[in-house]
Amino acid sequence: MVARWLNTNERRSKLLLGYGVAGAVAGIFNAPLTGLIFTLEIILGEWSVLTVLPSIIAAVTATEFSRVLMGNKITFTHEFEFFDPTSLVACVLLGILTGLVSIAFSRSLSWSEKKFNKIGSPWARAALGGAIIGGMAYLNPSVLGEGYNITQEFLAQMDQHTVDWVLLFILLKFIACCVTLGSGGVGGVFAPSLVLGSAVGMSFGLILGLTGWEGVAEPAAFALVGMAGMVTGVMHGPLTGVFLVMESTGGYSLILPLMLTASSAMVTSSFLEVGSVYTRNLIFKGDLVKRGSDQHLLRSLSRDFRDLLDHDFLTVRDSTLLGEFVEVFKNAHRNYFPVLEADSDRCIGIVFLDDIRSYLFDTHLYNIVSMGSIMRSLPTISTNESIEEALDKFELSGAWALPVMDGKERFLGMLSKSTLFDHYRRELQITV
Repeated sequence: MVARWLNTNERRSKLLLGYGVAGAVAGIFNAPLTGLIFTLEIILGEWSVLTVLPSIIAAVTATEFSRVLMGNKITFTHEFEFFDPTSLVACVLLGILTGLVSIAFSRSLSWSEKKFNKIGSPWARAALGGAIIGGMAYLNPSVLGEGYNITQEFLAQMDQHTVDWVLLFILLKFIACCVTLGSGGVGGVFAPSLVLGSAVGMSFGLILGLTGWEGVAEPAAFALVGMAGMVTGVMHGPLTGVFLVMESTGGYSLILPLMLTASSAMVTSSFLEVGSVYTRNLIFKGDLVKRGSDQHLLRSLSRDFRDLLDHDFLTVRDSTLLGEFVEVFKNAHRNYFPVLEADSDRCIGIVFLDDIRSYLFDTHLYNIVSMGSIMRSLPTISTNESIEEALDKFELSGAWALPVMDGKERFLGMLSKSTLFDHYRRELQITV
């Protein structure tokens, strides 16, 4: 909203979005490090002074406001402190499992959205989604809500949950999340990932106990590290998964099992799935480019061309005579002159000094030749076009500078290759 109000370019809009996300995540989960890491790792994908420092300020400010209004409380509590080496090996297996579940979750979300979008009316989509959720809640009321109470029960090592109950909960909660988001319900993937991850970890720990594998941690401990594995697999952000679980549970002493679970989940998910839940559809549509590539750098230059335009030139009208042009030329700083229509601000061509040089010393032509008769017709660039489309027009026309028009065919300025490449070089230096 702020970016639109300020009419900032694409890069600044993305930075402002990242700062806002850092504050939102930090305030919601009382987790400033998670807000910072999530923004840098997933939203911005860039670690620099321009991204790190403002994100820190946003995360710290939002966290402090959250603590003043809601108290300094962690989301989940637990009573276990460490994993032995045997349990660390099991964490690798749990990471693979949560990676596979995260892939199924991401794909099911996309499938659910496509199916519900075939229903034209949003009210009908909401009604159908509500009916499905209501039916599942009749079978198991625990699927309602974000599920944090169930996760807390897992971490508190309550013994009333059997393997069958946890597996049923995973299935129903999995379907409920997909139906809710697919039918247009308000929500996100943070809470479902945490809850599903804890349930997968809990079932994993209970099954390990049934196998008689000695020396492994209690099921509740696996419920905690399973949260990191699921978040990592869904978002393709291992640092986000580790820090989110550490800060939301206070489990700083469990850094080793969290890292192992998140790493193995990331390897599994990235090997079998293209992109995260946030980028998967963009990749399939071809709208996401690789960070650091030429195309990404070009798209980072500007949302439109207003920040790249040259204005240190003089314009002439198509009816301007050669003699009048000579007087204009005396004060010129550029070797080109955009030609505007006599009764509008539409650019219809360009007069280049090389094209008019042979006429300048023939005074007999001063009152005969007009700029409209000797101008060169060139393609114009619209502010709605991308940088790539502008480069194609430069390539096809062979021109070094082209006029830029807004949506109402009004002339805004000239875009030159020199200015474009200069901004590209500076952006490349910043990225490197």
